Amino acid sequence: GGDAAAAAAEPGEIRGAASYWADELRCLLEGSPRENSAVRAKLAEVSSSAIRFHLRRLLNPPPHAPSRRSAARYDWARSGVHELVAVDAGDAAGDVDGALASAVTRGLERLAKATRARALMRMTGPRRRDLAAVDALEARVMGACAHRFLHRLLNWPGVDNAVRMAGGWGIVERLAASATLHATDEIAAVAAPLSDVAAFRARLAAGLGDAAADKRAALLELGAIARTSGPTVSRAAQDAAKAAHLYPDCCAPEAEE
Repeated sequence: GGDAAAAAAEPGEIRGAASYWADELRCLLEGSPRENSAVRAKLAEVSSSAIRFHLRRLLNPPPHAPSRRSAARYDWARSGVHELVAVDAGDAAGDVDGALASAVTRGLERLAKATRARALMRMTGPRRRDLAAVDALEARVMGACAHRFLHRLLNWPGVDNAVRMAGGWGIVERLAASATLHATDEIAAVAAPLSDVAAFRARLAAGLGDAAADKRAALLELGAIARTSGPTVSRAAQDAAKAAHLYPDCCAPEAEE
């Protein structure tokens, strides 16, 4: 009875599974969207994790290396970027872990958030004086700071050559292209710039002036909100303006202390 019914159902289940996975693969190969795609979600997750791994490999110092002698054991897995440039966290030490890879990821997140904030402020029309406006203005300020940081890092003397000697940006670019295609919009916005690092570096250089101007405008607006709003909103605006002075910078490793 029961065994026979189960055996009879197996071919249908197999055909259903085969059809499901065929549709999944077709959507992946064609780059077409598929709602609630388990394969696409897993691919995006793996791509994002792999991007972070390779950023650590290319930018961070070797792990667990208490001495230069022991560090040599990890030289094959790391570039020399950490010997050229470091993160100067300054007073923002609580917001960053001092690692270049983390600073790059955070910077890309800030850029994406600033883009969303500018779009939101264009949609809302007249200038507002509430916490949502403060958050959007802070995102613009931090995005401009991230723009400058990433520009300085990617153009730091010797960095490009050190990355090239360790295999180049190619693996990161391929993974970023995959994440951009298959991940959620939020993850894709962070990964997209890394799909072509040379083009991203050029856009950063070309947009330095606009980023600085947007930062000045946002800071002026935060100042106006701080002067004309109630205590809660005013305090939030002041804190947002202060954040601009706490954003990490690049420095030579010898000056990192």
